Amino acid sequence: MIFQKVKPPPKFNYGMFMKSKWNVWLKFNLSQTQKWRAIFSMGMWHIWKLRNGGTNKGKGILLTERSASASILKWNPPRAGFLKLNTDGAWKNSDKYNSNSALAAELYALREGINYARAIPVQFLEVETDAQAIKGMMSKDTEDPHHELVALIIDVGRLLRNKDKDMTIIFNHIPREINYVAHYLSKYAMDMHIGHKPHYEIPASVRVAYDVDLRAMGVFASV
Repeated sequence: MIFQKVKPPPKFNYGMFMKSKWNVWLKFNLSQTQKWRAIFSMGMWHIWKLRNGGTNKGKGILLTERSASASILKWNPPRAGFLKLNTDGAWKNSDKYNSNSALAAELYALREGINYARAIPVQFLEVETDAQAIKGMMSKDTEDPHHELVALIIDVGRLLRNKDKDMTIIFNHIPREINYVAHYLSKYAMDMHIGHKPHYEIPASVRVAYDVDLRAMGVFASV
């Protein structure tokens, strides 16, 4: 069961959780701490997504404990010796960051993230994005010279291919469902008054997604 993989609030009533009727069960979970309500809602969304995906594809999958635990998506830490960079871009019709589209925001986020890693410097880097369009662009041998973002695409492509040979970079596309920390950070950045800000503590608006990732790896944070 998905909820057995996360740490519940203190003095959690397992009897109510495991044996209550549907409406009582919902009220019970939604009356818990704010963090548990967020984790509960995200868990229910994952269950619905798995069940709905199987049904709509004509497979008629009944979601069981085995299928849920085997199929649940989760963020994975980097391989040994590597650091991981997860990127996401948020965009709205504004000239605040000189970005004129959602794709441009994704590319800017990727470029800034890699440049930041190089400045540290990081020698071995895994890069993950949930933007499928960018992964497709970077898989091509040549850039489209007529694309409106061609200069930015070339910049990102050169960084990922590491023309200077000063880094080892592995670039992957991942589903949005396991990129929530980067997603919420990008949304948080839209309301910032400065363009760049390093965070030495997890922002409150990102804490729930961060804790969910920790629990998926078996690391329990306080609820």
